[in-house]
Amino acid sequence: MEFDWTEEDRAFRRELQGFLAETLPPEWSEMAADGPGSDVQAAFAKSFCPKLAERGWLVQNWPAEYGGKDASAWRHIILGEEMWRIVGPTQFTFMYWELRGSPIFHISSPRMAWRQGEASLPP
Repeated sequence: MEFDWTEEDRAFRRELQGFLAETLPPEWSEMAADGPGSDVQAAFAKSFCPKLAERGWLVQNWPAEYGGKDASAWRHIILGEEMWRIVGPTQFTFMYWELRGSPIFHISSPRMAWRQGEASLPP
């Protein structure tokens, strides 16, 4: 049994690391100081999360028919590792159960705005 990352997984990690290096502002440490859900981080997430969605990275391990990319669960793990390493626990959250009835593809859309403990579609 092989326990190492595939070359595609390693390439994705490098691409993600490059994206984060280019996308996060130099003052990210100060922006992140107030923790998840702060006004500063929420404002930043409105521009950052759509960039992840445009690349298909928010739900890439979901089936394509639901807005994913049919990627392995390991891809999601890599994304989580890099985000926690660089961004911290500020961008990812769980969807409200009340949203169950809404079209699920909105979660992978750049229109979806996420905050810790919240999910909403902008008008």
